[in-house]
Amino acid sequence: MNTKWVGIVLLGVMVSTLSLAARTVNPSYLNGNVVGLEEYPQWNLGTPGSTWQDWTDVSEGFLEPDEANNPYAKENGLMAYVNDLNDWGFSGLGVNISVPNIPSSRKTIWFEVVYEGEILPDIEASSEGVSVSPGMVQSTPTVTRFYADIPEPEATGLKVMTLGWTITPSPFDEWFTFYLLGDNSAIQSISIDTLSAVVPAPGAVVLAGFGVGILGYFRRKY
Repeated sequence: MNTKWVGIVLLGVMVSTLSLAARTVNPSYLNGNVVGLEEYPQWNLGTPGSTWQDWTDVSEGFLEPDEANNPYAKENGLMAYVNDLNDWGFSGLGVNISVPNIPSSRKTIWFEVVYEGEILPDIEASSEGVSVSPGMVQSTPTVTRFYADIPEPEATGLKVMTLGWTITPSPFDEWFTFYLLGDNSAIQSISIDTLSAVVPAPGAVVLAGFGVGILGYFRRKY
């Protein structure tokens, strides 16, 4: 293999390392289906400070995500806890999810759940939704919901709820809580994406610069 092809192969390996991660679940907020949110642009999967995690066919118990790209999960637990509400006198499931990430000045969060039944942020809530609670942070953060696509309560069959928040400043992790009620309640998938406003790691900058340098070298030489 000549030096030209060696350079092309090296560049391909580095580009694939920095490219979008493979993902089976395709939440709507990654399809460009969320209109009018120019202030909150979508980010590439794998962007420094970003995480994504998907749960599918959710059932009772402690559940790790079926697929995820979260480099911060080793330091803090990434887990969903799903419990049956029969002991409380309700038919359905209670869901608590902890998603570790990285603290920064600001964090953007997308959340989507595909389900049957009725989702409430609290067992006695009067309207549907999901609550998000910041984890440990030095100062009191401001949580702002900037997007909500919530199905009508009378809707039947498979439904999709999509929510977006910002947290300023952002903590090390967030907790997501909701209650799914109904005799035939079921969760097909849960997707959570987070993006912290962080400076790219020096190694990532060097790697990207190195790849561009190689490409420029071979363009000049050949």
